[in-house]
Amino acid sequence: MTNPDRPRTFSLLGREWDLLDQVFAPIYSPSTGVAVDFLGLTGPNAQTSSSLLEIGCGAGVIAVQAALAGCATVVAADINQHAVANTQKNAQRHGVADRVTVVQSDLFSELDEGARFDRIFWSSNYVLAPEDYEYRSIHECAYVDAGYRAHRRYLSEATDHLTGNGSVLLHFCDRGDIAGLRRIAKECGRELRILRRRTVLEGRDLVEHMLLEIRPLSSSEGRSERRSRGTGRPVAVDGRRSARRGRAEAGLEGRRPART
Repeated sequence: MTNPDRPRTFSLLGREWDLLDQVFAPIYSPSTGVAVDFLGLTGPNAQTSSSLLEIGCGAGVIAVQAALAGCATVVAADINQHAVANTQKNAQRHGVADRVTVVQSDLFSELDEGARFDRIFWSSNYVLAPEDYEYRSIHECAYVDAGYRAHRRYLSEATDHLTGNGSVLLHFCDRGDIAGLRRIAKECGRELRILRRRTVLEGRDLVEHMLLEIRPLSSSEGRSERRSRGTGRPVAVDGRRSARRGRAEAGLEGRRPART
């Protein structure tokens, strides 16, 4: 936010984008480009849905790109009022303001009652902060989640806003606490399935990004979990492997979460 070289516009995906103060800047992180790739929003075979809800829209790159790729209805939400203005500005710049509705919302709090979407997506603020962490600016909400409270709400509430065949997606990475996220998912009656992975260089670190699908925990998985309580046996995560084995196979076992 305070980088003296922070520009007013930037280039990404072959387009120019406006960047306002106090908004997450995609030029300092590969995460936005990775997210666009995960969602398949570029190229002649772009994968689009009829409706998309993006949580944490930031500068609006993903929401605008989805509309440009053919998504008929896009709702972009962000808790940061500067991000809301930034997304509106970029929707106008690229001629899709008629298909991109932008709302200032704390996750789902300000959505129209009864609104349902084919695809819900959040590139999350995966850095885990202590429960009592005090945010120093609205900009920090793009990076930091105190006690993973926002993640818990997303896991719990997102599926309530889907159409019948819709999907809830979460862009996460191994700088976050994946083990903690799985625990929260289980407590919310949800399962996490890794759809895609990509490892990229961020600074001096290799960081693994993941596209997770959030689904209700099936009745058979719930019974398996209840049977395992008090037995000392591993608890099933996705009906095919234990939580420990699942993390090991995903290359996530033993990694420490990022901290502020």
